[in-house]
Amino acid sequence: MISAYMQKNKLGIILIVGIIALVIAWFLGRSSTVALPTSPGVPSAVVMKGKGICLPHKNTNGPQTLECALGMQADSGVYYALDTSAVQSEETMTIQGSNKPFTVTGQLVPIEAISSDTWQKYDIQGIIHVTKMTAN
Repeated sequence: MISAYMQKNKLGIILIVGIIALVIAWFLGRSSTVALPTSPGVPSAVVMKGKGICLPHKNTNGPQTLECALGMQADSGVYYALDTSAVQSEETMTIQGSNKPFTVTGQLVPIEAISSDTWQKYDIQGIIHVTKMTAN
């Protein structure tokens, strides 16, 4: 009778310890994925849909120049400069300032990682180094 009682206790203890271990593992796994910081300023691969635009200036007070810096307004509404040096100029010319939809594939360099002051005057989130551009 005592040995049957001990057998049930062992099984119960093992079951409780197993459940506790699963709960702890779940919390540790959850907290580590939530707590992982993003790396601002690190380039990342992107495929993005949007429309061809001339980039808007941050400061719209006073006189504005008439240059058209090639960019895109993503479907999310965010603006990006485009470096199209790796694609043919025909593709670039068809979308420049056209408001036509297209998709780009390339490397996104966030604005925080750009050292040149040239791009700081535009209301952009970064520059996409385009490797592929297709009309939608």
